[in-house]
Amino acid sequence: MTMAFALPADVEVLGRSADGVSSAFLVDPRDEVFAGHYPGFPVLPGVMLVEAVVRTVRAWGHDPRCELVALDRARFLRPVRPGERVFTDVAAVAGTGGLSVKATARTDAGRVAEFRMTFGDPPVESPEGHRLDRIMRTIPHRGSSLLLDRVDEVRPGESLVARKVISAAEPCFQRGGIAESIGTVQYPRALVLESCAQAAALLAVWERPNPDVLAGKVELAGALGGVRFTRPVLPGDVLVHEVSMVRAIDDTAIVAGRTLVDSRPVLHIESFVLALREISECR
Repeated sequence: MTMAFALPADVEVLGRSADGVSSAFLVDPRDEVFAGHYPGFPVLPGVMLVEAVVRTVRAWGHDPRCELVALDRARFLRPVRPGERVFTDVAAVAGTGGLSVKATARTDAGRVAEFRMTFGDPPVESPEGHRLDRIMRTIPHRGSSLLLDRVDEVRPGESLVARKVISAAEPCFQRGGIAESIGTVQYPRALVLESCAQAAALLAVWERPNPDVLAGKVELAGALGGVRFTRPVLPGDVLVHEVSMVRAIDDTAIVAGRTLVDSRPVLHIESFVLALREISECR
């Protein structure tokens, strides 16, 4: 997956040895990051030079899961602009644990950054909650249409708690988006409802996951009743959806739920009817 933050999915390895590795990447002037960093004077975020070193170390031949565990020293010497080609040179140094390296980043105009970093084993994943990969293996929503970040609790067939973090970078807050068109910075209430509906869909199909609707059944909204919005949702808020199964009959589920922000209700749903249908029927 290409990182939509001024860096390609892979750096180009120029050379490697037992002692070090070098790479390069082109800073794409068309990258969307330059629309906001900074308007009128586009500059590559310095952390992307850190990321270039990380990807260069992984391309060196070490375990691709090797994680950055410490940034011991960083010096940024001058800005990097769109269109420049960045060269990264990494060399191993003696360290007390893990893989210690020193790295430099440069362009044709000269050195732009210097780093000292330590890499080690990736952290053990916390067993608490279900992360994004579990959500994406259960329902078919993708990209900006996926409005859930994690599942905190689930009792299959009974209840589920999920959350969505409202970032200032949400597509609806960008120029030409929903929020600007209605003259408010509030998160659109239709999207609050959609996020909660996705939590309901997760509960309905948790034990019958189908992330590919072309290979099975698709979840369709059948009806909504008793929907009430009680508070606005703003950038920085965290939506906590609590949904419970009212009734499940064959391929139809009736779910009730509510959404909280800081333990205060922002949405109530008395009933949400979901129906699983074969894709052939929908066509």
